Amino acid sequence: MTLSSHTSNSKHNMEDFNHPNEVGFSDPKEEEDLNDNSTGDELLLSLSPPPLILTHSPPTSDLLFFPIFQPNHQNIVPQPHEGTSPPEGTSVHQHDDHSPHQTRHRRNGPRTALDEIISPPFAWATDRPATVHTIKYLLDNNIHIISGEVQCKRCAFRCNIELDLQSKFWDIKVFINRNIERLYQRAPKEWTNPVLLDCKECKQKNCMKPVTPSNLESINWLFLLLGSLLGCCNLEQLKYFCMHNKQHRTGAKDRILYTTYVTLYKQLDPEGNFVGCTIQQLLHSASNSIQEGIIS
Repeated sequence: MTLSSHTSNSKHNMEDFNHPNEVGFSDPKEEEDLNDNSTGDELLLSLSPPPLILTHSPPTSDLLFFPIFQPNHQNIVPQPHEGTSPPEGTSVHQHDDHSPHQTRHRRNGPRTALDEIISPPFAWATDRPATVHTIKYLLDNNIHIISGEVQCKRCAFRCNIELDLQSKFWDIKVFINRNIERLYQRAPKEWTNPVLLDCKECKQKNCMKPVTPSNLESINWLFLLLGSLLGCCNLEQLKYFCMHNKQHRTGAKDRILYTTYVTLYKQLDPEGNFVGCTIQQLLHSASNSIQEGIIS
């Protein structure tokens, strides 16, 4: 193709563009509508869309009724206005965030020794478990002899032993006052391994052991104290005594035994200043006891 032919063809195309009726536009109105639409499209393309603005809308009424869907929600209790009272059947609870935590209290508190009353098993025992009268009360009521039952570990021979109240109490008092500082709240050998009496029936030495009943309420505590026989009690019996006297009852047996001795001694002499009689009277009562066959 030559340059002249290419020029003629482009000229012919320009003529076709200048005469729209020849390319399919039979009506001039259609040409005007087409021009209007193209102008509108150009305007829409030239305008940029408005920016999106994010705003926080207030919570709807549904969220107010269901606070579980709100983050960091708090149960808000409506307060009544002044001069008004809350409706019947509703209660308003106010919580103080700064108040200390309330402790739970037992409905039924633990029973203590003062809650239990028993029938005194002996004349020198009170109506409280594991408790004896004071020595002043006993002497004022003419109780001078404390008796108890012992049994031979070999032949099972049983007999009653009588102890003089004042002389035996004096022995316990002197021993405690002399050795209280070196005991360190532990029972000494004299208490943990007491020397027992000899059996009159089989002649066995150091074999007469005190009889302790299975009923713990009937234990003869004063007889065991005056005879220095508390070491013959088992751990359960000693803990029973400490429990009813509000004493610490855990630990080794020598500690619990020490507590039992001291507590019983204080029951006899709460103020710690009882003398009762002179040394000569004590020696005289002890000699009379031996002559009368009372084992001391």
